[in-house]
Amino acid sequence: MVAKGRQLTDTLESLLKASKYHNRPDQQVGFRIITPAAPWRGSQLSLSFTPLSKGVMPRAFSRMLKRGLVGDERQPNVIRLTPAVLYNTFEEIGKAVEILEAALEEEEREGSSGTEAKRDIVAGDSGQL
Repeated sequence: MVAKGRQLTDTLESLLKASKYHNRPDQQVGFRIITPAAPWRGSQLSLSFTPLSKGVMPRAFSRMLKRGLVGDERQPNVIRLTPAVLYNTFEEIGKAVEILEAALEEEEREGSSGTEAKRDIVAGDSGQL
């Protein structure tokens, strides 16, 4: 179980690093992984949204929730994702990154000039994908 948990988190990290939104500090929509690299981390990865992206994190988080991706938000600009070894598959890790990408693509298209997403779904601190 421990080995599978590490593999799930490693897969999530690799897919996030391959995202077109990873490490874009000069863009409105982008994130970086602020969790220490293995072996100093657990199963959770924290994504910090760029300083230029005021308000992007809450809107992206809401869009993720509406698409079925449950994470944990930390104001003002962090989303935490944690694969649950007993429940998540590698396919679901890939789907989670696809959902995040879709949420960020929508944010990039609409930006803060569009209607701000309503926060009608509240996630607890489960941290599950």
